[in-house]
Amino acid sequence: MIVPLLRLSAILALLYLVTNIVRGVLSRYAKHRVLRPVRGPSRSSLLSGNLKELYSTSGLPFYEALSAYGGV
Repeated sequence: MIVPLLRLSAILALLYLVTNIVRGVLSRYAKHRVLRPVRGPSRSSLLSGNLKELYSTSGLPFYEALSAYGGV
């Protein structure tokens, strides 16, 4: 009696894990697809993007150069 319940719970846990992974991949793809046409400077870092340039003490020229890309 306990063994079938353990198998069922293992299958449900695996199904939950796979569902969340697929949902995460699809949502990341959808966000990337929507934001792709937004113009802007290329990122300098994979994790922080352009935040270092924007918030550095010498970030004013970078901030002023952003006006060339227009609004979103």
